[in-house]
Amino acid sequence: INAEYGDSANQNTPMARCPQMLLATLAVLAATQTHAIRCVFLHGAGGHTVAPPTTTDTESYWGGMEKLTKWTSRFCTSYEFNHDDTSDYGWTNTTLVSNYCELASGGTGVIEDTIVVTHSMGNSILGQGLRTKTCAINTDNAYWITASAPWAGSMIANTLAGVCDGNSSLPAVLGWLATAMNYCVDHRVRDGYLSLEPTDPRYKGLPEFVEKLIWASICGKSDVGVLSPYSAAFEALAAVTKFPEPNDGMVPQSSCLLPSPSYTANDTDLFYLADINHADGTMRNGDGFFGNDSPGKWLEGAGMAALAHWQSQNSQ
Repeated sequence: INAEYGDSANQNTPMARCPQMLLATLAVLAATQTHAIRCVFLHGAGGHTVAPPTTTDTESYWGGMEKLTKWTSRFCTSYEFNHDDTSDYGWTNTTLVSNYCELASGGTGVIEDTIVVTHSMGNSILGQGLRTKTCAINTDNAYWITASAPWAGSMIANTLAGVCDGNSSLPAVLGWLATAMNYCVDHRVRDGYLSLEPTDPRYKGLPEFVEKLIWASICGKSDVGVLSPYSAAFEALAAVTKFPEPNDGMVPQSSCLLPSPSYTANDTDLFYLADINHADGTMRNGDGFFGNDSPGKWLEGAGMAALAHWQSQNSQ
């Protein structure tokens, strides 16, 4: 198992042999097969319903099943969704880490024969689980797909303090966003979001560790993204935060991009730098109409490529 510390992880995967591989190559192979694979979806910050995993997207974090299955039904044979308190607890919380590892691994401690899709802080939580050996991943037959990851945190925590204390000089749309994303409690920033503070030393080395374990990754560089109710809100949040670089309205590009892979503007590549905002990384807003804003199409391709690789491993 190329699992615990990733020294040899992904050496046998198509991604390792050709970082710029077009997903269509493997997707053609997968399309001729009939077997699918278990899929697990792990949400990011803002979760407030604590409940056992479900087989449907009951909170519509991922846009609801009708939207999600449009992109995933060809490669997912089953679905599992977590429901954890990622509002009041940060990404290193041991209970969160244990819960994420438990679901991803199916209770075995080793993630195998599974596609795991993580969004936002969910990436950091699972990454912490793998780094601390709370669980492991077999990269020969398990596929970690990451979206909108804050591998190095985000300076957004400072901005949210003003949003939560009711600063009247801030755009009113930020109040709507604070409610939608569950940013605040009692006029203060919830601990889950405070844990995104980039000065936290626990972020050190995390991107370098996880990149060896990841099958595919999408990062956003547009605060507007796919046109939706979130567009104006994330645009306002980014403006108030004064990010010094392209960002998805919540996470700066440099925090999301993994150190080694070459990201492209092509939604058929495993490592995709798209004109999407932070909410778009959940696929809840679908694909846009301007070319480089297709997170759903990208997820479908990445999943089909994973399925093809998994089938080839099982046929050996």
